[in-house]
Amino acid sequence: MHPELFRVAVFGRPLTFGSYGALVVLGLALGLALTRVRARRYGLEPFDAFAATAIAAVSGLAGSVLLDVIVQWRLVLAGTYPWDQPGLVFLGGLLGGVGGALAFTRAYGLSLLSVAEAAAPGIAFGHALGRVGCLMGGCCYGRPWEGSSVLAVELSGAARHPVQLYEALLLVLLGAFLVWWSRIATRRGAVFAAYLIGYGALRIVTEFYRGDDHERGFLVPGVWSTSQTISLALIIGGAVLLRSARRTAT
Repeated sequence: MHPELFRVAVFGRPLTFGSYGALVVLGLALGLALTRVRARRYGLEPFDAFAATAIAAVSGLAGSVLLDVIVQWRLVLAGTYPWDQPGLVFLGGLLGGVGGALAFTRAYGLSLLSVAEAAAPGIAFGHALGRVGCLMGGCCYGRPWEGSSVLAVELSGAARHPVQLYEALLLVLLGAFLVWWSRIATRRGAVFAAYLIGYGALRIVTEFYRGDDHERGFLVPGVWSTSQTISLALIIGGAVLLRSARRTAT
């Protein structure tokens, strides 16, 4: 863990720059840059794709906080929710980002699906950086590792699965696959469909290795989480989109 990058004094008061926040910002910047580079492949002007993705990033941050508030409703009702340092739930961010991009593309006559296709690899790569930030910040930690292993990380006095790195590696592989798939996919929507299916599947798997049960919502306590439910919905949505793309092609 290395939660703080550095501190500086501003008008005599300390200002801390955290590792998690820095990597989230870096991940957003990477995603925006990749989307801009890929824009013309999907019939978009680079600025239009950048602007739509930037709006999606802002609304996504709002969505990620909102889902955390919903999951932590007991703390909200008890008046102990940390409003000054709210949690960020990626799946809420993804849903919020799609909502923001939908509003922007409708307002300016752009194709939401084209923006999503252009953005898909950047979302995966940027999210991978965010997960590394989770490891450095000590959040989203894994279950205790039974026995000893060179792969385990020490956190909260226990050797744990580095689930943040599991997900980061899988996201990098997903992003690389999406870049390759973009070059050969001929059906509109196939790339974003692959992202939805791929991320939904990997998130369901990595959730089983998460150890921060008290910080997450569960539909079946200790067995099936809120995030897994949303991930299953992503897989279904991706499959429907892929099926629709096939119909369009024929």
